[in-house]
Amino acid sequence: MSYTSSAETLNMETLNVLRSRKAIKATNVSQGTAGTTSPEIKIIKAQLKVAQLGEAKLQTRVKELEDQVEEFKALPAQLAALKAQVENSNPAVDTDLASIREDIKSMKEQQQQQAMKCDTVEVAIKTAIQPEIKRIDALRTEHIKTQEGMSKKLEASQSLCEDLNKRNLPGQLLALQNNVKDLSNTIHTTGQKVTDHDSGLKYLRTDIDNLYDDVREYIGPIKRSYTDANKTTVIERIESQEEKLRAFRKEQEYLSGEQKKLSTKVDSLPADPTDSMSKRLGDMENIVSSLGEDTQQLANRVDILEAVPATSVLAASSTDNEQLNKAVDSLKTRVSDSENILKRVQDNQLEQQSKNGLIQALQSEQARLSNEHVEIVGQIEKVCSEQESLANEQNALHTGRTKLSDEQTTISSALESLNDRVSASEKILEQIEPIKCEQAKLAGAQNKINDRVTKLETAPRQAVARQSTVGDSTHVSFDIENIQQRLCSVEDRIDGEGGLAKIIDAVQDDCDRIENQVHNNSQDIEMCESNFAAIFEKNFDPFKAAVEQQLAELSQSITHHSESLARLRDRVAEQRTASQASGLTAAQLATLTSVVHDTVVLSQAVAGLQNSVKNEADTRDTVVQDLKEQLASKQDTISATQATDTVKAAVRNLQDQYNNITTEDLHAKIVHWFLQQYPSTPANLVHQVADLQHEVARLRDLTSQTSWDPRYTQVLIALAQIGPQLQALVQSPSGSDGSPETLAKANEALTTLKEALTKSQRETEGLTRTVGALQTSMHALNSSNTPFAKTESIAALQQSMITLQADIKATLTEEHRARNELAAKVDTEHNDRVKAEDSIVHAMNGRLEELENGKIKAASERVESLQHALTKVCADLDEMHDKFLTPTNKVLFSRLPTLFVVTGQLQDLLESLNQNLPKGPLDFTWHHDFNADLGAVPAPQAD
Repeated sequence: MSYTSSAETLNMETLNVLRSRKAIKATNVSQGTAGTTSPEIKIIKAQLKVAQLGEAKLQTRVKELEDQVEEFKALPAQLAALKAQVENSNPAVDTDLASIREDIKSMKEQQQQQAMKCDTVEVAIKTAIQPEIKRIDALRTEHIKTQEGMSKKLEASQSLCEDLNKRNLPGQLLALQNNVKDLSNTIHTTGQKVTDHDSGLKYLRTDIDNLYDDVREYIGPIKRSYTDANKTTVIERIESQEEKLRAFRKEQEYLSGEQKKLSTKVDSLPADPTDSMSKRLGDMENIVSSLGEDTQQLANRVDILEAVPATSVLAASSTDNEQLNKAVDSLKTRVSDSENILKRVQDNQLEQQSKNGLIQALQSEQARLSNEHVEIVGQIEKVCSEQESLANEQNALHTGRTKLSDEQTTISSALESLNDRVSASEKILEQIEPIKCEQAKLAGAQNKINDRVTKLETAPRQAVARQSTVGDSTHVSFDIENIQQRLCSVEDRIDGEGGLAKIIDAVQDDCDRIENQVHNNSQDIEMCESNFAAIFEKNFDPFKAAVEQQLAELSQSITHHSESLARLRDRVAEQRTASQASGLTAAQLATLTSVVHDTVVLSQAVAGLQNSVKNEADTRDTVVQDLKEQLASKQDTISATQATDTVKAAVRNLQDQYNNITTEDLHAKIVHWFLQQYPSTPANLVHQVADLQHEVARLRDLTSQTSWDPRYTQVLIALAQIGPQLQALVQSPSGSDGSPETLAKANEALTTLKEALTKSQRETEGLTRTVGALQTSMHALNSSNTPFAKTESIAALQQSMITLQADIKATLTEEHRARNELAAKVDTEHNDRVKAEDSIVHAMNGRLEELENGKIKAASERVESLQHALTKVCADLDEMHDKFLTPTNKVLFSRLPTLFVVTGQLQDLLESLNQNLPKGPLDFTWHHDFNADLGAVPAPQAD
């Protein structure tokens, strides 16, 4: 503002001086005679007009300089705007870094949440297992109670048998005198019947042996097929699983090779164009520093020019002729100088026009660059939209991955439930151990039965032997009842609620469900892989081509700018040589200021270009990072599919083993065979046992009735011998003398004999009935529906159960070993995956640190260097402005009005001289008419 006010005061002073001098000139003209003007005065007037023209041009140039000074004053505001833009861009960078750090924190939190989920799943599994454990404990206590009750019942039955054996209930037989012979005949017939029964027992033994042979022939092929199935399925399936694992490993190696190829291709791409851009920015910074040096040199030269002492332009006084002559001589020299100056001004105008054209070209180039910048921003927005779509797809993949992890947790829980059920089956096997002990007891009881049968075969034909066989048969009946109860309990444990069959069915259902889930997961994974390849080909290749095209355009624009800067440098050098040859003029100062302004504009454009390149590099880095994360997620999906496949293989192996373990088919076949061979039902067996018990009771009565035979056989023989004598005594003549005592004795003997005969008749009838019952019982023993045959079949069943238990134990140990191997493999794969994730996180952190310490730091340093260069240029301009307003320049500016007046007077003088030429006036036009600007120009003072 001070500069403009001083300029306005100078203009007013010059106008006042010119008006006063014009008035003086008018008075001089009126005093002089017309047509008597000397030629020297006309020349002086012409020179004054020329000087006035030069002064007007200088004034216009001063105005232009003032406008340029105003533009220089606007530079700090522009620099502040640039600084504000830089400060506005810094929060965006900080937010990006914060978002990256939050993503890393979210990944760590997700890992912690997964660990917490695993803990909760383990707790849930434990809580789910607790009811099963309690139920098994309850079953165990019930089993122990039933064993104790059975042992008490066995002890009671044994005490009852001992009591029956100790008891002896002999009967009394009376008066068998008349039926001795019949009794002997019946005894003989009973002996024959016993021999017949012995032969029947032999035939029964042969039938039992044949039955054993049939059982062996039937169960042998079943056992061989079962063992063959156990031998073939497990080994072959393990080998098939190993082959699948090899194939999966080969596929994993192929995918890792493809990933390495992709990473090499991505690395070969110009994914980090900041290196080449850093070189170009360094060149631009060198150019700006060279321009600063040039401006410094120009400022030094202006100081040198200003240090030159200014010569007086006009003569101090016009009072005497000598001074006027000196002034005229000086005016002549100055007119010649002014002509030279006019030529130079014309040349400068041409150069200014060329520079204006160059400035217009630079402005058009700047407009084109701005348009390109707008296009680049649009393309960046497109890339951002594509990146958002890729982010959405990545989120979809992430949700799929979470689903896979959830399904994996369900599979792991199912595996743990399978392990629990296997442990439950092992506990059931432990519960089978006491059943084995009971079977051993049954075998001992069966051996006792066999011994008693042999005793029946070898026993003497006496009632005592019969009594012992009766006790044995009762014991056998009790043993048979116990065996039936135990068989029913075993069948209830196998087929009842919570039995082994239902457990195996539940395991089978779980295996089928897990297999379906794994199949669906494999389909989803294959779909994701195919979609990922299509998305990658659809989006990444156009993005790559667009980025390469943008980089090529940027490189072309940068080369174009470098060429324009080279041209500017050449022109500055030309201007420098011209200024050295002919000194520095106002036009040259204007060109220098315009060049400085252009350099400032170019530095701003370079800063904007640098920011756009930086943003483009950041977007490319984010896109590449997203692609790497997608590749890592694909690797995770591959590892997840491998883990699910291994789990699938293990579950199938378990399923096959449990299919081999199940005994439903074998049990059904055995039951069917028993029903075909022994069509009697359990109800008929109960009735038969009841009948046998009734027959045993009758035999017991028979033994009590016939227990007198060993003691009274001699009495019967003696009676048979004296029988004729007794008859003779009865038939003796009536006339014979007999004492009354003898008669009384004979009557008593007869009555007793009659009573004994009737009693013996009743006994013989009972014996015939008991012998018939014995015949029917022996016939029942000879038949195939007897309990003895069933005891033999039970023994065979026990043997088959023992072999089956051994096979189950072997398969369970093999399954336990395969389960341990599977757990080890799963642990190793989990550790490998954790290591891979740790390496990826480490690489991401390293890349983030490189970005924070490398590229962002370098960009900030470059921005700071550019800001420093701009502040330096502004300081140089301020210094030039201050130097331009030095006291010498102020003196020159104060003398400018007089110069304008003198040039106007010279212009008038030249016109008057032209009018007074002897050959007529010359036709010419002034480039600038000072008289028109100044109004009345004062006439020069005459001598």
